[in-house]
Amino acid sequence: MGMDTKNKMTVAKEKIILSAESLFGKQGFESTSVNTIILNAKVSKGAFYHHFKTKEDLILAIIDFEHKKNQAVPNQINLVETPEEKFKTEISRWFQSLEDIKHLLPWMVPLMAHPVMKTKFQEMEPEAKKVKEYLKLLLSAIKIKDPASEAEILYYYFGGLKMELSVYPNTDLAKHKEVILHKYLKKS
Repeated sequence: MGMDTKNKMTVAKEKIILSAESLFGKQGFESTSVNTIILNAKVSKGAFYHHFKTKEDLILAIIDFEHKKNQAVPNQINLVETPEEKFKTEISRWFQSLEDIKHLLPWMVPLMAHPVMKTKFQEMEPEAKKVKEYLKLLLSAIKIKDPASEAEILYYYFGGLKMELSVYPNTDLAKHKEVILHKYLKKS
Protein backbone atom coordinates (compact mmCIF):
# COMPACT_ATOMS: atom_id res chain seq x y z
CA MET A 1 0.00 0.00 0.00
CA GLY A 2 1.47 3.34 -1.07
CA MET A 3 1.86 6.31 1.23
CA ASP A 4 -0.89 8.25 -0.56
CA THR A 5 -3.39 5.42 -0.02
CA LYS A 6 -2.38 5.12 3.63
CA ASN A 7 -2.72 8.89 4.16
CA LYS A 8 -6.14 8.92 2.48
CA MET A 9 -7.31 6.15 4.82
CA THR A 10 -5.97 8.00 7.84
CA VAL A 11 -7.63 11.22 6.69
CA ALA A 12 -10.92 9.40 6.05
CA LYS A 13 -10.83 7.74 9.47
CA GLU A 14 -10.17 11.06 11.21
CA LYS A 15 -12.98 12.73 9.21
CA ILE A 16 -15.37 10.00 10.34
CA ILE A 17 -14.29 10.32 13.97
CA LEU A 18 -14.64 14.11 13.97
CA SER A 19 -17.97 13.91 12.16
CA ALA A 20 -19.29 11.39 14.69
CA GLU A 21 -18.08 13.46 17.64
CA SER A 22 -19.91 16.50 16.31
CA LEU A 23 -23.11 14.66 15.43
CA PHE A 24 -23.25 12.62 18.64
CA GLY A 25 -22.93 15.90 20.52
CA LYS A 26 -25.84 17.45 18.62
CA GLN A 27 -28.14 14.45 18.12
CA GLY A 28 -26.95 11.82 20.58
CA PHE A 29 -25.41 8.44 19.85
CA GLU A 30 -28.63 6.49 19.32
CA SER A 31 -30.18 9.13 17.04
CA THR A 32 -27.18 9.40 14.73
CA SER A 33 -27.04 6.94 11.85
CA VAL A 34 -23.95 5.73 10.02
CA ASN A 35 -25.38 7.35 6.87
CA THR A 36 -25.59 10.72 8.61
CA ILE A 37 -22.00 10.36 9.81
CA ILE A 38 -20.61 9.54 6.36
CA LEU A 39 -22.61 12.31 4.67
CA ASN A 40 -21.32 14.82 7.21
CA ALA A 41 -17.75 13.49 6.89
CA LYS A 42 -17.98 13.46 3.09
CA VAL A 43 -16.62 9.91 2.85
CA SER A 44 -17.99 6.75 1.29
CA LYS A 45 -19.86 4.04 3.15
CA GLY A 46 -17.00 1.74 2.14
CA ALA A 47 -14.52 4.03 3.92
CA PHE A 48 -16.63 3.86 7.08
CA TYR A 49 -16.83 0.06 7.03
CA HIS A 50 -13.14 -0.23 6.14
CA HIS A 51 -12.31 1.40 9.47
CA PHE A 52 -15.27 0.41 11.66
CA LYS A 53 -17.52 -2.64 11.74
CA THR A 54 -20.15 -0.89 13.86
CA LYS A 55 -20.96 2.41 15.57
CA GLU A 56 -19.70 0.77 18.76
CA ASP A 57 -16.30 0.30 17.11
CA LEU A 58 -16.45 3.98 16.21
CA ILE A 59 -17.01 4.87 19.89
CA LEU A 60 -13.88 2.91 20.81
CA ALA A 61 -11.93 4.74 18.11
CA ILE A 62 -13.16 8.07 19.46
CA ILE A 63 -11.98 7.12 22.95
CA ASP A 64 -8.55 6.12 21.58
CA PHE A 65 -8.33 9.24 19.39
CA GLU A 66 -9.10 11.60 22.26
CA HIS A 67 -6.98 9.64 24.70
CA LYS A 68 -3.91 9.94 22.46
CA LYS A 69 -4.49 13.69 22.11
CA ASN A 70 -4.89 14.16 25.87
CA GLN A 71 -2.47 11.75 27.50
CA ALA A 72 -2.80 11.82 31.27
CA VAL A 73 0.87 11.02 31.89
CA PRO A 74 3.26 13.00 29.68
CA ASN A 75 5.91 11.28 27.59
CA GLN A 76 8.48 13.94 28.40
CA ILE A 77 9.12 15.74 31.64
CA ASN A 78 10.65 19.21 31.76
CA LEU A 79 13.49 18.89 34.25
CA VAL A 80 13.97 22.67 34.43
CA GLU A 81 10.74 23.33 36.30
CA THR A 82 10.58 23.40 40.08
CA PRO A 83 8.22 20.83 41.63
CA GLU A 84 5.64 23.59 42.16
CA GLU A 85 5.93 24.78 38.54
CA LYS A 86 5.68 21.18 37.33
CA PHE A 87 2.54 20.62 39.42
CA LYS A 88 1.00 23.83 38.08
CA THR A 89 1.93 22.88 34.49
CA GLU A 90 0.39 19.42 34.83
CA ILE A 91 -2.80 20.63 36.48
CA SER A 92 -3.13 23.29 33.75
CA ARG A 93 -2.60 20.61 31.09
CA TRP A 94 -5.28 18.42 32.67
CA PHE A 95 -7.77 21.25 32.79
CA GLN A 96 -7.00 22.04 29.15
CA SER A 97 -7.69 18.42 28.24
CA LEU A 98 -11.06 18.69 30.04
CA GLU A 99 -11.78 21.82 28.03
CA ASP A 100 -10.82 19.95 24.84
CA ILE A 101 -13.17 17.00 25.48
CA LYS A 102 -16.11 18.68 27.21
CA HIS A 103 -18.10 18.67 23.97
CA LEU A 104 -17.95 14.85 24.03
CA LEU A 105 -19.07 14.33 27.60
CA PRO A 106 -22.85 14.99 27.26
CA TRP A 107 -23.23 12.00 24.93
CA MET A 108 -20.30 9.89 26.10
CA VAL A 109 -20.93 9.79 29.86
CA PRO A 110 -24.42 8.27 29.51
CA LEU A 111 -22.90 5.56 27.29
CA MET A 112 -20.37 4.51 29.93
CA ALA A 113 -22.66 1.67 31.00
CA HIS A 114 -22.79 0.37 27.40
CA PRO A 115 -21.07 -3.05 27.41
CA VAL A 116 -18.52 -2.03 24.75
CA MET A 117 -17.53 1.13 26.63
CA LYS A 118 -17.48 -0.63 29.98
CA THR A 119 -15.07 -3.23 28.59
CA LYS A 120 -12.87 -0.50 27.07
CA PHE A 121 -12.63 1.38 30.37
CA GLN A 122 -11.83 -1.86 32.20
CA GLU A 123 -9.00 -2.42 29.72
CA MET A 124 -7.70 1.05 30.56
CA GLU A 125 -7.50 0.28 34.31
CA PRO A 126 -3.70 -0.20 34.27
CA GLU A 127 -3.39 3.30 32.86
CA ALA A 128 -5.55 4.68 35.67
CA LYS A 129 -3.06 3.18 38.11
CA LYS A 130 -0.19 4.91 36.25
CA VAL A 131 -2.04 8.23 36.43
CA LYS A 132 -2.58 7.86 40.17
CA GLU A 133 1.09 6.98 40.64
CA TYR A 134 2.10 10.03 38.58
CA LEU A 135 -0.15 12.24 40.70
CA LYS A 136 1.41 10.75 43.82
CA LEU A 137 4.89 11.65 42.52
CA LEU A 138 3.81 15.21 41.70
CA LEU A 139 2.25 15.61 45.15
CA SER A 140 5.25 14.08 46.90
CA ALA A 141 7.56 16.51 45.11
CA ILE A 142 5.61 19.47 46.50
CA LYS A 143 5.68 17.92 49.97
CA ILE A 144 1.98 17.15 50.36
CA LYS A 145 1.18 15.06 53.43
CA ASP A 146 -0.11 11.58 52.48
CA PRO A 147 0.41 11.95 48.71
CA ALA A 148 -1.10 8.52 47.96
CA SER A 149 -4.47 9.48 49.46
CA GLU A 150 -4.35 12.95 47.91
CA ALA A 151 -3.57 11.39 44.51
CA GLU A 152 -6.71 9.24 44.79
CA ILE A 153 -8.78 12.29 45.76
CA LEU A 154 -7.41 14.36 42.88
CA TYR A 155 -7.92 11.51 40.39
CA TYR A 156 -11.57 11.14 41.38
CA TYR A 157 -12.02 14.91 41.48
CA PHE A 158 -11.20 15.02 37.76
CA GLY A 159 -13.60 12.12 37.15
CA GLY A 160 -16.31 14.05 38.98
CA LEU A 161 -15.61 17.11 36.86
CA LYS A 162 -16.21 15.01 33.73
CA MET A 163 -19.59 14.01 35.12
CA GLU A 164 -20.40 17.62 36.00
CA LEU A 165 -19.41 18.80 32.51
CA SER A 166 -21.68 16.18 30.96
CA VAL A 167 -24.66 17.84 32.67
CA TYR A 168 -23.40 21.41 33.02
CA PRO A 169 -21.15 22.14 30.02
CA ASN A 170 -20.69 25.76 31.12
CA THR A 171 -19.01 24.75 34.38
CA ASP A 172 -16.27 27.26 35.19
CA LEU A 173 -13.14 25.13 34.79
CA ALA A 174 -10.90 28.12 35.51
CA LYS A 175 -12.47 28.40 38.97
CA HIS A 176 -11.95 24.67 39.60
CA LYS A 177 -8.33 24.97 38.48
CA GLU A 178 -7.83 27.93 40.82
CA VAL A 179 -9.26 25.92 43.73
CA ILE A 180 -6.95 22.95 43.07
CA LEU A 181 -3.86 25.11 42.67
CA HIS A 182 -4.69 27.03 45.83
CA LYS A 183 -5.32 23.83 47.80
CA TYR A 184 -1.99 22.25 46.88
CA LEU A 185 0.27 25.25 46.32
CA LYS A 186 -0.88 27.62 49.05
CA LYS A 187 1.94 29.11 51.02
CA SER A 188 1.97 28.11 54.68
